[in-house]
Amino acid sequence: MVRGSALRERRSAGLQRVPPRWTPPPSAGEGDPTDVIGRALITTLVAGLLHGIRTGEAPSPSFRDGLAAQAVLDAVLASSMHRAWIDVGA
Repeated sequence: MVRGSALRERRSAGLQRVPPRWTPPPSAGEGDPTDVIGRALITTLVAGLLHGIRTGEAPSPSFRDGLAAQAVLDAVLASSMHRAWIDVGA
């Protein structure tokens, strides 16, 4: 049986720090990195939505895209619960 510090050493022996793949723009502000990234992403989505409203263009992703993604997520959940393949509605 492994106890105390030996267990902690064993758990952390194979761990490595992974740098983020994306860096928020400087305009996103400072503070908690999770909050900064969230603000940067939400700002981009809102800007796209407002552009669509002003120009009449459909923003991307569209509601239809979101609905299709939700159907896949629902099927994944049902598949996990029933341990069986689930057809995704078209």
